[in-house]
Amino acid sequence: MRSLEIILLLLACRCTLGVAPPPLTCKGRYLGCYKDVVPAPGVPPVRVVDTVLDAGPVATMTVDRCAADCVSRGYLYAGLTGHVGHYYCYCSCALNPAAPPEPKNATYCPGAPSLGGDGAMAAYGPITCSPAAPPSHKCGPPRPPLPPGPACSQAASRAFGFCNTSLSLEARVADLVSRVSVAEAGALLTARESPAISRLGIPAFYWGTNALHGVQWGNATSFPQTVSLASTWNRSVWRGVGRVVGREMRALHNVGVPNVGLTSWSPVINVQRDPRWGRNQESVSEDPLLAGAYGAEWSLGMQYDRQNGGPPPAPQAGGLLAVATLKHVLAYSLDYYSSDGNMSRVTDRRSTFNAVVSAYDLADTYTRPFRRAIGLGGAAGVMYACNEVNGVPAVASSDLAAQLRSWSFDGYRTTDGDGVGGLYARNRQHYVANATAAVAAALDGESDIDDGDTYKAHLSDAYASGEISLATIRRALTNIFRVQFRLGLFDPAADQPWRRLNLADVNTPASRRLNVEAARQSLILLQNRRRTLPFAEVDSPKVVVVGPSGNSTRLLGGGHYARDLAVVDGFETGGFPGIPGAIRNVLGDSASVHWFPGIKCTPRPDLVCVDLKPDAALEAEAVAAVKSATHVVLVLGLQSRAPCDSARAYHEGGEFNPCGYEAEQHDRTRLSLPKVQQSLGDSVLAAAKASNVPAAVVLVHGGALAVEGLKTDADAILDAHYPGEVTGAQAIADALWGRFSPAGKLTHSVMPAAYSKLANFASMSMTDPPGRTYRYYPTSAELPPPLWKFGAGLTYTTWRFSLDSPSAVRLPASWTIRVTNTGKMDSDEVVQVFFVPMFTRSDCPTPHRQLIDFEKIHVKAGSSVSVQFHVNQLELVAVDGSKSQVPGNYTIIFTNGEDATVSVPIIVEAKEGQAAAKRSRKSIRAVRFG
Repeated sequence: MRSLEIILLLLACRCTLGVAPPPLTCKGRYLGCYKDVVPAPGVPPVRVVDTVLDAGPVATMTVDRCAADCVSRGYLYAGLTGHVGHYYCYCSCALNPAAPPEPKNATYCPGAPSLGGDGAMAAYGPITCSPAAPPSHKCGPPRPPLPPGPACSQAASRAFGFCNTSLSLEARVADLVSRVSVAEAGALLTARESPAISRLGIPAFYWGTNALHGVQWGNATSFPQTVSLASTWNRSVWRGVGRVVGREMRALHNVGVPNVGLTSWSPVINVQRDPRWGRNQESVSEDPLLAGAYGAEWSLGMQYDRQNGGPPPAPQAGGLLAVATLKHVLAYSLDYYSSDGNMSRVTDRRSTFNAVVSAYDLADTYTRPFRRAIGLGGAAGVMYACNEVNGVPAVASSDLAAQLRSWSFDGYRTTDGDGVGGLYARNRQHYVANATAAVAAALDGESDIDDGDTYKAHLSDAYASGEISLATIRRALTNIFRVQFRLGLFDPAADQPWRRLNLADVNTPASRRLNVEAARQSLILLQNRRRTLPFAEVDSPKVVVVGPSGNSTRLLGGGHYARDLAVVDGFETGGFPGIPGAIRNVLGDSASVHWFPGIKCTPRPDLVCVDLKPDAALEAEAVAAVKSATHVVLVLGLQSRAPCDSARAYHEGGEFNPCGYEAEQHDRTRLSLPKVQQSLGDSVLAAAKASNVPAAVVLVHGGALAVEGLKTDADAILDAHYPGEVTGAQAIADALWGRFSPAGKLTHSVMPAAYSKLANFASMSMTDPPGRTYRYYPTSAELPPPLWKFGAGLTYTTWRFSLDSPSAVRLPASWTIRVTNTGKMDSDEVVQVFFVPMFTRSDCPTPHRQLIDFEKIHVKAGSSVSVQFHVNQLELVAVDGSKSQVPGNYTIIFTNGEDATVSVPIIVEAKEGQAAAKRSRKSIRAVRFG
């Protein structure tokens, strides 16, 4: 319910349910009934009293009771709404003059006095009491409200120093902060929406637009999911997508679309520590450099409208198009985990989890993506994680705050999932005793924005009790207002071209072309025996698509999707083709294309198939169709749209997650495909092989899938991850029939199924056996190798790498790599650059190898392209977290992740007075590629 957004300007604290009203007789003049209209200036609602009418006499709501409750808490105005048997009482210091009134005796508020209605608020005030009420302590002396309008646009506010554009950014921010009262600060430091302060001309501000791979609104451009975008290994794609999302956020905000502000709570750049994490689909990579590079490019595009690279500009008023908020600081990669898969018995959850992280892993892995995205991308926002780090909740960690300052971060910091409230909640961290202590701990940890209501309800009390200082409050206000000034919200609109963006700038032809290109570049060809792909063109093709959600468009979008889709043929498609429809688009009217689920499921029209069960008749129908087909496309994988009925599924089929659900708040237990899909895949591939029908497997998922059986049985495997609900299916069909050559690369290792038994999911160590990611797994030769290595990905052509420049042996050095397309098809390719220490350290972990640069290029068949790389130095992390050049022998490797490789030996010599590292020679197995 959002009535207060329209009616009231300032909010009060929440009352306890059922508490009797104070001994005051209070009344307020009935001011009218007002519509609940969005958007409008105002603030999000806080329920002061939430009473069930049929709960007995003590739970009876009246106008007088609401008025008395508000006055006892120091407010002058009251408002009531009614909804489904509940009445809600709100308090504030003033009415919003922009609130649109309902007609007298309207359906929403029949008669007067009124308790309000569904979608409308009955407003009362100023409140008078008998005996006389105590002086208002929340609202201060009454001030005439300013008329509505942009900040600094009214005569009364233009005289303030913060509206003087000739002053420096910091001077303007300081002037505004000095004028904000403590009573006003709590609500201003609250997400999702900070209130308008009419006496100062401060506009309401919405925090946290959902825009992970597109603004989550109507017709906005919906790109592939993050893991798919990352698989392009293309900085220009990442920067371009960030730019489109930023421009569309600004355009939608300009025209007043609700719940679309100018701060995006994205991207997620936590490393993919473990393939079981439910949010791997939202994140970038297991490699910290790749994750940081994505965050930097996204920030450059979203914040600065950059089409090209380069360093971020210095902060200035009006310099930000929108704000990227990097998630989540820090060491977050566990949501809700059950060791046996039964999510009714969760064994670990993010809100109570303590991430125990060594100094080595902090410096070597967990901080690196954020440091890179801030330093190279200028990201202006970060979100703290819900978990603890080494015993201290992230939202209250002075150590994390100090880390951010050491990187010259000058943006804002927000909590996640009511993180401040979690500090004192007994069923969460219970780190402090009460709400005011939670306010103090979070502000001391430099959490500027509370994604909850603890600041709003208790900041004033924490200040009054001496638990926080005015300087601490003002530091947080400085951080949030600096961002708003940088967004140009206090400068004349005429001077800001971005303020002129509108709906014509949403889902433009250019953004649609980028969407197609991003989906195409994201696809990874994992396997292609006997050159099965691209499929051969035949007369009168008869294509069979098999898979329980193989016709679903929504499946391809993954979680946090953007576009609203209509239901077509039982699935939510919005008119965009699923894989069968996209194949028809490629092959034309002469083709016969049919989809067979092969498994019994309950399709949710707005989602995907859930509650999957084996069905002999459906499987036999699919197998029969395969035998008479010319081509077979087997669509298998996971889904992020709806959980299974785990308990029932386990009792009926022996598996808690048969629909392959992965999502925020739902980690996986197994790395394999759901059993029912494995069985279907075995039958379909066996039938295709027996009938000599070419077949390709398309994997749709976020977290890595251990598909040992498919790797053995399938000739071709195309890894699509979540390629997008708008362009993903067409990209898949175009790739299968050779309209372009796929050239995506894995951003994570595909671990064997046994990994889930070998590695403790709750361990944050990257180096303890069996090791994590390509940098530290495996820790011994006895462990099973990955199915596919980090950076793997084939194309439809062949390649040769050669060294055009002299082979330097000392740093700094530059190399020119000539990349030759020796095949018959134009294609993209990625040059990946690693350094490999040719030793191990006895006193400290040593990575097997480490990515240090990459470049994506396009090369025509029979042609060559030269790419230059420069390396200044090679650093390793010590056990205490310090970084330095470690003397010894190294190898620089330039590779496409498959069979094209050039290597250069490097010697790093000890500096004068520097001791050589204790080391032993590394085995050749640890540095082998392909």
